[in-house]
Amino acid sequence: MKNLEQIKLLADKLPKEVKANALALVDRMGTVIEGIGDNPIEWRPEILKILQGTSDRAKYGKNVPIGSIIVGEDVLEQPLDIYPIRAWKAKQYWSPDQNEAKMLCSSPNAVMGYIGNVCKECPHSKWEEGKGSECSQVIQVAVITSDLSKFFIVNFSKTAYVTGTSWMTTMSKAGVLPYKRVYTLSTETHKQYKNVETLVVTSHKPSDKRTPDECIPFLDALFAKFTADRTEHLEAFMQLAEARGKQVENNKLTYQGDGDQAALPAAVGTAVEVEVAEASGDQTVLAQKYSM
Repeated sequence: MKNLEQIKLLADKLPKEVKANALALVDRMGTVIEGIGDNPIEWRPEILKILQGTSDRAKYGKNVPIGSIIVGEDVLEQPLDIYPIRAWKAKQYWSPDQNEAKMLCSSPNAVMGYIGNVCKECPHSKWEEGKGSECSQVIQVAVITSDLSKFFIVNFSKTAYVTGTSWMTTMSKAGVLPYKRVYTLSTETHKQYKNVETLVVTSHKPSDKRTPDECIPFLDALFAKFTADRTEHLEAFMQLAEARGKQVENNKLTYQGDGDQAALPAAVGTAVEVEVAEASGDQTVLAQKYSM
């Protein structure tokens, strides 16, 4: 993130029990690492992970239990109080090969995918009875911990999707900006899939637990900054996706006469990694900034 001066000033006015955490977080958000590759590496929010029985646990040790909440390299204590900053719907299309952890396409707004297809018209989004769809709908929520030390993204997909939609409904019914309510994250064994640990979101009444008034100006500024960055990101993403769609369409026309394969865009008909269409350096950086 850039232009964080106002957020840093507000962080400096926070209560002492959270002030140092917030200042350190803002510093991390503004960090740019040079010298690794050709483009500077900017901060981006981590993705929350839940340690599963099938996870590689080597780097966490035997003392870290299954069901732990992990952000980056840190194992976070449960229950974890957080303030949601913003929530949205997205799409993710993963390779059908279970041995290949590769995302073939994604959409940060569930409108258009990276390979240039309009999501609602894409064959990979079509629902098949008993199978679902190849491209999954995802709920994503940007959150900050109540001690203001960590800002990260929570993904709700597949077996957890219902939890994400339920949380979005709860936030909308609250009738206030998301971060003006406190929620708690914890994990439990899935009620249907006993080998899966899943996230539980608990909401609180303001009378029981509320966002401190002293934190609201800081959270207001963080919300505004994240919203502006996401808007800019989506605009750049849509331009890239539309350009990519035109490239795919041109490729499809080039190969007419090759049988069934000619009816499919090249990037959909074969298992290829998502690549960026031609664009300016700034567009490319913006479009990838919050890609999940």
